[in-house]
This record gives sequence, C-alpha cells and structure tokens, in this order.
Amino acid sequence: MLSGLATANSVGDDQLQLAVVRVLLEASYSADNARALAEGGLFSGLAPLLRSDFRSPIVFHASELMWNVLESVRDSPVGGAQLETATGTGSKGFCAAFSQLVATTLREGHRKSDKELRNDLLITARMLAEDGRARASLRVAGLGDVARHVAVHPELGASSTTGLNRLE
Repeated sequence: MLSGLATANSVGDDQLQLAVVRVLLEASYSADNARALAEGGLFSGLAPLLRSDFRSPIVFHASELMWNVLESVRDSPVGGAQLETATGTGSKGFCAAFSQLVATTLREGHRKSDKELRNDLLITARMLAEDGRARASLRVAGLGDVARHVAVHPELGASSTTGLNRLE
C-alpha cells in the first residue's frame, strides 16, 4: 500500500493521492496494520501531502491517518520505544511539512471544519512529541515557536500573527 502512496506522490495526481490515503486510512483502523504502516515509512510518504491546501480532503484524511497510526504504535506492547524507532516521525521533511501545516491552519483556519482539523493536528503534535527525535525535529522546524504563539495569542491581540508567519 505504501508503494501506491509513493507512486501517487510521484505522479502528483490529487485524486489518486486521495484514493490511496483513504485506503491507508481504512487499513489504519486495525492496530496491526497501523503499526505496519508506521514501520513501512508512512510518515515520510505523507510529507508531500501535508504541503497541500489545508482545506483539501487529502489533508483531512491524512490527519486522521496520522492520529490512528500514532495511537496504535503508542498503545502497542512495546509502546513509546517503538514509536521512536519505527515511525520515522523524526524525518526533517515530515516535521517541516507538519509544522508548516499546523502554522497555516492556525493562521488561516476560521471555519468550523478548519478548527476541527487544527485540533486534530494539535493532538497529533502532542503524540509526535512523545518521540524524542520528532520532538527535536519539530522544534527545529519551528513548531515550538508556533506553540508559544498560540499559547499567548489572546494576550497579544487577535491581529498578531508574527509567530505564525515565521514558517511561511
């Protein structure tokens, strides 16, 4: 299945990418499949998709897919140790794409569905941070700055987007 994702990414066909992500999402409902996807390099394969318009159905499904896989890996008998070694979540390409997606969603997401995606991504970020390599790569990619900005946003005023624009 992951080879299908690689093919869809290389062709750049949005409909093919969406179809493959939907198949992967269905497969991820099984914990064993989810762990196999993580070990097979799913997160590196998702990086190009995370650079899509955040309102794209591809991003919505990819978000749910990441959450399913991270939960399955985290809840496996090996637990967090497997997360760090198996998922590839520390990949700089994935972390940069994920951090940019979070920043864009926070900066430009005003609809109800945008806020739902934002919340899913923030939960995914928390799960990613359980992996030491991912945490370091996410910090380098600027997610820490975005998180700080979000934490103090009400104090800065609604028009302040300085911290969120860093990742543009």
